[in-house]
Amino acid sequence: MNLNVKKGFTLVELLIVVAVIAILASLILANYFEARKQARDERRVIDIEQLQLALRLYVEQYGQQIDCEGGVIFDGVSSNTRIDTKSVNTCVDATNILNFIAKNMKDIPQDPLGPGSNDYYYYFDNNHTCNGVAVPIIFAVNLESKLSNHVQVCPQIGTGNNDGGYSFTTGSFMNGTKNPSQPYVKLITFSYQ
Repeated sequence: MNLNVKKGFTLVELLIVVAVIAILASLILANYFEARKQARDERRVIDIEQLQLALRLYVEQYGQQIDCEGGVIFDGVSSNTRIDTKSVNTCVDATNILNFIAKNMKDIPQDPLGPGSNDYYYYFDNNHTCNGVAVPIIFAVNLESKLSNHVQVCPQIGTGNNDGGYSFTTGSFMNGTKNPSQPYVKLITFSYQ
């Protein structure tokens, strides 16, 4: 009898175990990254709804004539305020709007991916027509996992004006890298006496 027989794993068995671990790890990581994208999108939706409320309060305090045709970016950087996509369009009220929101929301909301992104930011302007009615509009430019709601809310987005920076995200103005095909849109309707 040979008592010197060594017990252990063969190379093939070790490779199989390593392969199984690698497959499981990749599945877990894929689910983890998808969950993070969904969480960031949920945050964007909440931020837009809070900004919508803040802008309604702004109008109640200062009146309905917001002069912001060129648009204002909300990305947590107060100096990054304007998109002037046309030479005649500016956001005269940008500073007042940003100061009001910073005061009432404690700070200016920014996209979960951080400030200064050319692909992800929040945006407001009053240069839109939805179903034949001129309305102010606010939206998150680009979502990562949720479907866009802009067709249901305002089908004309992306068809004219400056589109709130929506159509210009990948253009020469914003120099973004992502096609801005998934905005989360909120119309800002005001009631006046």
